[in-house]
Amino acid sequence: MPMQMPLWLSVAEVNELTADHFKQQVCSYWNRLLIRGWMIRSFNNFMFYWTEVARLGLDLGQMLVAKLEATGAAVDAMNLS
Repeated sequence: MPMQMPLWLSVAEVNELTADHFKQQVCSYWNRLLIRGWMIRSFNNFMFYWTEVARLGLDLGQMLVAKLEATGAAVDAMNLS
């Protein structure tokens, strides 16, 4: 339901309504900035963790290849004896 405005307002009431309006606009502006900043930080954190998980996956892959090579060498050594 929309706000009901009286037909006549005093100058003091107009000043008060105007001041309240601009306070709300400033708060809204700062809230948008804070939300935008939070979104950017969240995205940066996501990218950091994504990069770290990708690096960890590569490291684990290399470790697995090294283990398989060592296992293959051990099996070959057992077959020669």
